[in-house]
Amino acid sequence: MKKDYRRHLLSSCIDAVAKINRFYFRYHSIRYIGNQVVLRLASAIDQDLVNEMKASFSEMLTPGGNMVLSCPLPVERDEPEIAHLQRLVVDFNRHNLGWLKQLIDAVNEDI
Repeated sequence: MKKDYRRHLLSSCIDAVAKINRFYFRYHSIRYIGNQVVLRLASAIDQDLVNEMKASFSEMLTPGGNMVLSCPLPVERDEPEIAHLQRLVVDFNRHNLGWLKQLIDAVNEDI
């Protein structure tokens, strides 16, 4: 069952800080490389979660596209300070940007 990741209003600064901290719980940064989007992760996720996300977020993938775990890609050599971070490489169709935020929310789930 797909979770509801709709945006909601925050009522205090404390809530806003908690929301920001949650956004960066596991997600570190993003980079577009060719037809792929690369999510850099501050902590690792396992293949079972990737398989689940691939099924849940298939609408955001290019036709026949994939979602895989990776180490840094060769083009990322210009960022050695984050070379240690795990990557989630997504064949993103660039049409479903809302799905990208929901994918980041799913990556941040503490399972």
